[in-house]
Amino acid sequence: MKLRLKNSYPVLVIVAGLSMACSSTDDGQGGAAGTTATGVSGNPSGGNAASAGNGTGAKAGSAGTTGGATGVAGTSSTTGGSGVTGTAGATGAGTAGNGAGGTGSGMAGNGAGGSGTAGSGTGGNGTAGSATGGGGGTGMVPGETKPTVTAPASSKVSKDYFVMGETRLLNNNWGALELNCKASYEIFVNADKTFGWRWDRKSTPCGGNATKPDYPEVEFGIHPFGKNKSLVTSPDYSSTTVLPIQVKDVTSASVQIEDMKIEVSGDKNWNMNFEMWFTEEHPVTGNHMGAYAETMNWFGWDAEQYSGWPDYGTKSLNAGATYTLGHADDNWPPGQSPQWKYRQYRLQSSTRQYSGTVDVKKILDYMVNTEHWPNTLWISRFEVGTELDDGSAGTLTMKKVTFEVNGQKRSTEIK
Repeated sequence: MKLRLKNSYPVLVIVAGLSMACSSTDDGQGGAAGTTATGVSGNPSGGNAASAGNGTGAKAGSAGTTGGATGVAGTSSTTGGSGVTGTAGATGAGTAGNGAGGTGSGMAGNGAGGSGTAGSGTGGNGTAGSATGGGGGTGMVPGETKPTVTAPASSKVSKDYFVMGETRLLNNNWGALELNCKASYEIFVNADKTFGWRWDRKSTPCGGNATKPDYPEVEFGIHPFGKNKSLVTSPDYSSTTVLPIQVKDVTSASVQIEDMKIEVSGDKNWNMNFEMWFTEEHPVTGNHMGAYAETMNWFGWDAEQYSGWPDYGTKSLNAGATYTLGHADDNWPPGQSPQWKYRQYRLQSSTRQYSGTVDVKKILDYMVNTEHWPNTLWISRFEVGTELDDGSAGTLTMKKVTFEVNGQKRSTEIK
């Protein structure tokens, strides 16, 4: 097994608008505006006033009451009496998407309020705009400055990442960097919105005696190693509003992976997996200097991955499929400080193409009930990635990854 210090969050902006109306000579009432759509960077608008009535005008409609942005004032009738300013909509979060409000934090929607309809003599009542919050987003959670990536895209820059909604596609070549090696790594998003990475530690071996693998990945959360560490390869803030969370507060958790495929030239020193990191203190605000534990569930690997490892017999866990214990160590990695607990489980046989769901809650229950890990531990992040070392080169692609915690789902998003 390899030494692992691979480390793999987006800003909620509320725009407040002032609403004003013009005046004229008659004194009718206009239609009230509809509610605005929820969202941070969408374009909701308040209700427009009724069109001119016959003889009497309409005052401005009031803006929506639940929008992520405030409503814009309705305008007065061209013939009516004095218009009244529209009231600003209350701010509020909503799940991402095109339209109005679910609750929770999320990204932009693009719904508009309803417009008032003209009345005879008096303005008619405005009808509310209706829409439902969706699952899209701009990648703007607190701390994040990058927008969601637009297809196609690629980057060979070390430690670079693409924002994909509330996840990151991370060019995590930490092992090569530590060995001062210029092995090739690239993250990419294809025009069809599949994504992944390419690497080559076959033509450019880095050394390290198979202890410093690289780990390009999809990151969901924040690294567990404490702030301002030189080897940390992702931001010191979470990619998502869902993590971190304490184990005791998790009622459900899962990771669904769609069409994960690996093509390898030089069938040596590679695996593809789901990984989870734990800390004793809050990963963002704590004073910890390292992780408490790391768990891995391997889907595919090369034959040399188990050379010299102990035989754990049939010790296994069920996480939607049966995973057999491949390696366990409470002082991992060997010879390094700080160290942490490490548990690695693998499917019954290796595969190079994986689609399925990992029941993360079952892993958590197993670690608490069987391994006796404290349920007060913080889950800092989930990862879907590949450990890659000397002798391997190739390409990995995926179609989609969906992370779920307590019923809240966040999927990889690409524009």
